[in-house]
Amino acid sequence: MTDRKNAHFHRVEWEGLQSPWELEDLAGSPVLPAGSERVELRRDEQYRIDAKILGTRDFSSANLLPDLGEMGEIVPDYRIEGSSHRGGFRYELDHCVVNRVSTKGEELEAELKTYRARRTATRGRGPRAWLAEWYLNAHDKSLLYPRFVEREFKETYRRDREYPEENVVFEGQWSRNSGHYAFVEAPDLAFAVELVPEGLRPSWCRGLAIEYRDEWGGVPEEATRGSIANAVSFVMGRPLIGVGHTAFDASGFPIDEVALSPVQRDLVSVCRSAEHPPVRLDERKPTDRFQTLMTELVPRYLELNGEFDFDNVLWGYWLFEETPLGANLPVLATSVEMLKRAWYSSKRSKSRGVYMPKKDFDRLLEEELAAMEKKLREVEYGGRMMSRLRSAYNLGSNESMEFFLGELGLPIGPTERSAIKARNPMAHGSAALLDESRHQETVNDTLSYRTLFNRILLKILGYDGAYVDYSAREWPERSLDEPLGGRR
Repeated sequence: MTDRKNAHFHRVEWEGLQSPWELEDLAGSPVLPAGSERVELRRDEQYRIDAKILGTRDFSSANLLPDLGEMGEIVPDYRIEGSSHRGGFRYELDHCVVNRVSTKGEELEAELKTYRARRTATRGRGPRAWLAEWYLNAHDKSLLYPRFVEREFKETYRRDREYPEENVVFEGQWSRNSGHYAFVEAPDLAFAVELVPEGLRPSWCRGLAIEYRDEWGGVPEEATRGSIANAVSFVMGRPLIGVGHTAFDASGFPIDEVALSPVQRDLVSVCRSAEHPPVRLDERKPTDRFQTLMTELVPRYLELNGEFDFDNVLWGYWLFEETPLGANLPVLATSVEMLKRAWYSSKRSKSRGVYMPKKDFDRLLEEELAAMEKKLREVEYGGRMMSRLRSAYNLGSNESMEFFLGELGLPIGPTERSAIKARNPMAHGSAALLDESRHQETVNDTLSYRTLFNRILLKILGYDGAYVDYSAREWPERSLDEPLGGRR
């Protein structure tokens, strides 16, 4: 059942699609080829959902693929439903598309693409007691997780004989190991962040579970759990990649399991890349800094997420990591722009992103603007010039960034200004980016802009400690109100 090295109980320690799922008793769906009898699901080498449809060829049908519309139309995705174990489990597959169908004699096989699969137990289970979200790409330093967990797994063998009467119980193999986790406990929120034991998750990455319990204050809605994972990702310095969640009853039996297919093109490379936490986490000794930071920042993140759209901001931040050097800064600059616009739309901003309110500008220059409009009426492109004059109360792009950082209370220096300026040639496709002699300069600007983003988000979240300066050699810590110190 187990061994002395790995004392884990796979059904409660990792996601549900560790072993293949099989859907039988398929409900009718337009996407299913004629003759479909069952669907098999498993994980492939990149931990994506690998699905195929199996059945018996329907020779009465001329086309193997179902007719899903006229040529030139966009093919929608569909849901496939089914059950197994005589109705003991119900399945739902979402975003389903059949890529190709092949036959061998009477056998039919089709490749199925699906992003989300759900398996629900329909009987013999109690109500939900806890829920665990499963992620790949966790920070691999166990020192981050200050709390200690010990696992023990035993086998018990029992034999009862009717005659001559015998009742014996033998203890079989047993094993024990330990692990680490962090526990976040805020007034309205509590959850555990725990490393997944080796032997369950893929060998090329670390797995992570974020666990919620009703007894800890309840299980948040799915969208809120996703936001919590995004906040943990930012503090951790690497993007957590969700592969599903499992709801358990009090006996540890899964009652509702969801398996997700990662969308990253090269998941192995993403998981092997280095992390860049905004704050120093690894102090080379056990510390509760990671746990303390999450306790401080995650509730604040949830509080402000609706206003600043942090989830989409961080989506751009992680996309920036996967974008090739030379094209990545515009991606991250978009996330900074989102934060800037949200700031100017809030009551926190004094300027609201303008030199003066439009109504005051129009009232002050009403006569002059009318006179200029009259003079420009007969001039080529006069309307366009007038439009610029009427919008002169707006801040320019560079000034808008300076005002934003100033209102935040984040002073910047030459290093940040160089990184901000470097965004423009990347965005507009300058040939200078192909100059190999500027490669290191581009690397420096990228690290500097990343650090500036970290400072901005930390400041909005109310953090006032030290940050990691990735622009400088050996990545020193600096006060959040101190500009980057990297030298060019």
